[in-house]
Amino acid sequence: MYSNPSSAPRSSTLCIQSCPTLVNIAKVKPNACPAYGIKNRNFAQHTITMTEKTNMWTNMSTEFTNSMDDTFDATNNVEEHLKILRLLFDRLDKYNVRLNASKCQFFKPQVQYLGHDLSDKGIQPVQDKIEAIMRAPRPTNVSELKSFLGIVNYYGKFVENLASKLHPLYTLLQHKSEWSWSNECEQAFMYVKTVLTGDKVLIHYDTTKTLVLSVDASPYGLGAIISHKLSDGTERPIAYASRTLSSAEKNMPKLIKRGLLYIGLKKFHLYLYGRKFTLVTDHQPLTRIFGPKSAIPPLAAARMQRWALILAGYQYEIVYRTSTQNANADLLSRLPLQDKLTQITDPDECYVFSTVVDQLPVTAETIAKATNKDIVLTKV
Repeated sequence: MYSNPSSAPRSSTLCIQSCPTLVNIAKVKPNACPAYGIKNRNFAQHTITMTEKTNMWTNMSTEFTNSMDDTFDATNNVEEHLKILRLLFDRLDKYNVRLNASKCQFFKPQVQYLGHDLSDKGIQPVQDKIEAIMRAPRPTNVSELKSFLGIVNYYGKFVENLASKLHPLYTLLQHKSEWSWSNECEQAFMYVKTVLTGDKVLIHYDTTKTLVLSVDASPYGLGAIISHKLSDGTERPIAYASRTLSSAEKNMPKLIKRGLLYIGLKKFHLYLYGRKFTLVTDHQPLTRIFGPKSAIPPLAAARMQRWALILAGYQYEIVYRTSTQNANADLLSRLPLQDKLTQITDPDECYVFSTVVDQLPVTAETIAKATNKDIVLTKV
């Protein structure tokens, strides 16, 4: 599908290729595809593809999931699968779309996508990627360490206590730190290699199951976990998230830090918006401040009022749990991953008690002269 869209006639002068002995100007034909190498070609191609796929899948079954140029079909049995495939092929034929048979997979109980194994059990890391982490050599400089932490953090959502062992490695990334591979770094390196080999499975997101968002803040980090509450009362995680606090956020009062729970809402917005869910916190005053039926106190800090307005867009019930009961989120906040949640960009609050103005921009004499010159105001 990459070569299917055609170029606009006026774009030919913009698609000039400079060669050593001549200059090539793209000759636009009715069905000619855009020249390769144009900076925004990928964006234009993606926009066209998604628009056409939206039209293609209109009124189709909700079992279809589209990601870029990939299409997934998940059903409960073979009969449903065949029915959906017939609809799929009819629609593809209608829009004259062809598939590459070597890239298609049918009737698979498990598929791999973007480094993950997708099955009826849930989501797991691809074993090949985990083996690559196991075989990774010990980093010898900051660049190699960043590469290693990059793939580790990609799978960090499967391990809730990963950040506790990554802290010595993150210390080496600081600009003022000298490269010194200590015993703590070695232990963290070996721990990361082994912890991901365990049986870590995240449950699939289900629109019929109850959602629970657990959040917490420590003096130096934020943690959030989104889970499903099953019929037996247990909670199974969908995803984990955490980040460190900025220098300004570390100086915030305890209540304000706990109020940063709305960042967890922003992180998991696509899961939560438009659905009822339970918001869990270990700071009881927040249940009164951010309760759906409670009004924000008039004397509350301005940022708390802004956060209350953000929370007003969600359908939630806020519940208090002790730190012991809210251990998962509490752990993530105290052992945060670096910059996994959106950084706070709220400006500092300023309070003006009085102002002194030496000269007003408009005086009474100026207003009187302008009034006498106005046809309407002179009659008033």
